[in-house]
Amino acid sequence: MLTPVGCSSSPRPPRVTAPKLLSAVWSPEAGGLCVQLDRGLDELGSDGLMGGTQLRLSGPTLPRSVYAEPTPAGAMCFRIAESPAEMRRIKPGPVTVHALIDGDLYEVDTRLLDQTSLDRLFEWSLAESRSESGIAGPGGSVEIEYRVEPQPVPAGGRAVVKALARSTGTRPVYRLHTRLEPATETGLDPIDFQFGMLEPGETLELEQRVHIPRRVRQSAASFAVTSSEQHNAAIDTSESLTIAVNPLPLPALETTLEILPDRHGRVVDPVSGELRFRPGDDVHLVCNVKNFGDSPLVGGVARLRTPVADSASVRIGRAIVGDLPPSASGRVSIWLVVTAPLGSDPVPIVVEIEDQDLGVVAEATTILFIEPRPAKRTGD
Repeated sequence: MLTPVGCSSSPRPPRVTAPKLLSAVWSPEAGGLCVQLDRGLDELGSDGLMGGTQLRLSGPTLPRSVYAEPTPAGAMCFRIAESPAEMRRIKPGPVTVHALIDGDLYEVDTRLLDQTSLDRLFEWSLAESRSESGIAGPGGSVEIEYRVEPQPVPAGGRAVVKALARSTGTRPVYRLHTRLEPATETGLDPIDFQFGMLEPGETLELEQRVHIPRRVRQSAASFAVTSSEQHNAAIDTSESLTIAVNPLPLPALETTLEILPDRHGRVVDPVSGELRFRPGDDVHLVCNVKNFGDSPLVGGVARLRTPVADSASVRIGRAIVGDLPPSASGRVSIWLVVTAPLGSDPVPIVVEIEDQDLGVVAEATTILFIEPRPAKRTGD
């Protein structure tokens, strides 16, 4: 409820309710701001007033105050310019919606007219103007070329993809857009270029930065190219783009597995010289990792793998190795429980070393020897 401001000895006029703004969007088709209010079209008069309420839009960057007109969809729209030239002269800034009720002005809401919305409004206004004058519509043509700097790109590095669009026809092109869609296995993101409108003979170069993940193992990253234009202009461009990549060399790791005596007090067999285990025994494995190469191990993780089913269960099957620069070394522990029955064949144990980006880069192996079954007594 709103009350006009003022002083008088006469009785105060009854308070009135200004319309509440439910939504507001910048609409290129309407040429300005469209608002949705909390009152239906049944309250609209034939003159566009809402039950005696008129909406006005004003702002420091608008050429003039404008009044809303109703649309069949139930919105009220403000057309802020009458020509593309007038639209181009408008600058970004705040605009305010007022309600004029019985001669009094009430502020309803304030919105920002930003540069992106202005560009869309101008582009649509220009296309509409050209369509009315007969110089818009089909007939435009454009060439789009791509280049990448630098090449090849090392995995984990960045490159700049540049797209140059050249309008080659006798009519403008509108809402020109091209998208580079990477192959799924590369792990790259799509690249979009929004050129907008180009006059005949006009050129525009845009650029986007692209990051090549460390995990890329291919020598090239491929993108499929798709392009579109509002009036289906003829677009001359390549069907694909390829970026040359230098995959990172894998870390050169030396790995070993040690089997430590467990809490059951198992001892080395005096005959075979082997440490033998029984079902239910805990086994403590120590994995030693040394980087003797030129590439670092990043976010290293040691992970237990048992190739033979039902031979061992995991107690602690994963350990953090961390980052290992060249010449560095690390040491982690893995625990498992023997489940293979007595008399089983030797159980192979594998611990894989994973880089956070490159996947498995090394593995360490060992064998667990299982105690034989007890010999049967004579006469049994």
